[in-house]
Amino acid sequence: MFRAFFFLMCLLIACPARAEEPSPPATAAPPAPAAAPVTNVEIPLNPMMELNNRKKQDIYDIRRMYAEKYPQFMGSNYKPSDDVFGQIEDDRPWWGILGRSYYGAGENSIQGPAEASRFIANPLLLVGLDTGHAVVVQKAGLKPRPVYPEPLHLYWQADGALAMAEYDITTFKKDSADIGDGVCVSGHMMLVAYNARDLGYNFLYVDPAKSKYFAAKPHIVKIAQFLHKGDSCGYAGGCNNVAPVQPELNIVVTGLPATAYIKLWKAQPNSFSDPADMVFVLKMI
Repeated sequence: MFRAFFFLMCLLIACPARAEEPSPPATAAPPAPAAAPVTNVEIPLNPMMELNNRKKQDIYDIRRMYAEKYPQFMGSNYKPSDDVFGQIEDDRPWWGILGRSYYGAGENSIQGPAEASRFIANPLLLVGLDTGHAVVVQKAGLKPRPVYPEPLHLYWQADGALAMAEYDITTFKKDSADIGDGVCVSGHMMLVAYNARDLGYNFLYVDPAKSKYFAAKPHIVKIAQFLHKGDSCGYAGGCNNVAPVQPELNIVVTGLPATAYIKLWKAQPNSFSDPADMVFVLKMI
């Protein structure tokens, strides 16, 4: 696991070269064969999309369309989880990314691509970052624009045991300061993990020993997130969005570059030290 993690991290940061070792004496036994290199797959990240007034079946079709590109990770007979997506309502608007980062709750909360489409259109982004709240921008001269933690890269190890997403938090914190979002400037965010739940990973734990500048709850968390029609957007009749509020998924990025080493399990483990069914790493620069 360490070899895989080290290789993934070296994709994005310069790793020190190994010092040359002295040649063995002529009588030494021949060196053991080198270990096979770890093979990784870069998963292109899909853009957000408009979902207002779409049918629930459309969302299921979108999920299947992207899942079919990676049957080695999503399975050959992928079906979206009804526990996660089954409460989406037809013909309803969605919290928009501009509603979340400019207008706030109310009539204009549905402006822009659906904020949830960041995860709907990227089913292999099993665990991601979000602000967890909406901002009303009152600073004169600022035009509506999306401000959110943006993933830059997503890699999966070929055997599916480990994956890593890289986030641009430096730019996000600067943009958050511009719109007056002091909460995110201070590093407070939340984990979004309903994609993990969709693939059957129901429990997560952020391992502090393998994380850096990343503060999370020091216990195993059962992922309860799903999508439904709620009232938080303040739009008449409600909007489709993520629920419930799960404080145990709140996190703080205390410095950069930061790393979160997240262990995922399908069934509840006996202890946080149990081997993970899969590891998902967040790298924040």
